[in-house]
Amino acid sequence: MTEEKKPGEALEEHLKNWQEIGSRMQALALPALKKQLALEKSMRPELLELQKSIRKSLEPVVAIQNEWQALVAQVEASRKAMPDLGVLAEQVNSLRKALAEVVPPALSELQRSFKELPPKTQDESPRLS
Repeated sequence: MTEEKKPGEALEEHLKNWQEIGSRMQALALPALKKQLALEKSMRPELLELQKSIRKSLEPVVAIQNEWQALVAQVEASRKAMPDLGVLAEQVNSLRKALAEVVPPALSELQRSFKELPPKTQDESPRLS
């Protein structure tokens, strides 16, 4: 049986997944960057220029990644500022259930008492349709 997640928990899990993805990407890139720095020291100047042009072409991708990280940080900050909506949803659900127990019997009683009125009074009453 699966447990239904509260909205805050689902958002938190989603953000945690994004952070894990970012951490894995950094873990994969760090060794390559270290090797790249070591190679830069031993490379000839023309290869360094080629490498710089490749790096420049990858700058938009890195910029997009940085934007995503900033966006995730903003969402996480706003999530921390928001009250737990799960508690509010539970209160609304309990109110709905309480009203569902009271309103239908009251309307049935009203309908029954309306049917007991004399026919002339029933005909003169406004229609709700």
